[in-house]
Amino acid sequence: MIVPDCKEWMDACDSEMGTLERMKCWEIVDESTMPPDSELIDPKWVLKLKFENGKYVKHKGRVVAKGYLQKRTSDFSSFSPTASQVTLRVILALTAMVGFKSWDLDATCAFISAPLPKGQKLYLKPIEGYPLPKGKVLKLLKTIYGLIQAPLAFYLLCSKVYTKVGYTQLKSDECVFVRQEDNVRKRIEICKDQKADCLSNRNVSYTRRRQSVQGLHS
Repeated sequence: MIVPDCKEWMDACDSEMGTLERMKCWEIVDESTMPPDSELIDPKWVLKLKFENGKYVKHKGRVVAKGYLQKRTSDFSSFSPTASQVTLRVILALTAMVGFKSWDLDATCAFISAPLPKGQKLYLKPIEGYPLPKGKVLKLLKTIYGLIQAPLAFYLLCSKVYTKVGYTQLKSDECVFVRQEDNVRKRIEICKDQKADCLSNRNVSYTRRRQSVQGLHS
């Protein structure tokens, strides 16, 4: 990589690999142990400069699977529920009417927090710049960005975590979770891809809500 900011890009890639390894997204196995019905997927790097409010924040590197090359099988499911626009408008209207606080927060390490769906046997070829010994591949344990299964896996994780901590999933919209305390609806979580909209009538700071949401997905 011969560019003026080569070191920054290399540090970004090292950081991404460290995160994936810390999250135990894969294990190194012999390619010869792959089942006949498994799939070996090519990875690639996506590099970008991250800005917030027009100001440079950092160099960002992300390992992405070439999911568009995945094979479609009879047990393949990529559908993931999405909150409807009607639901979002109704909830935001209620927020304004009753004086709720609202936040739009990112979940840290969203997709790579979700385990690979049961029965999926996916393997990743060595990642550019991080070679493996000859004959070795990466057996995926978590979904990574680019996999077609990733949005569904993350949704299933959200559903499991929110219900575990006392939220009730709405039947009218599977992406909306409500928790009641003392017969008063205090918190509403809306699962949207890698984000969560949080509505509450409690006076909780943005930082504390951000930490709370990130904690649920970690």
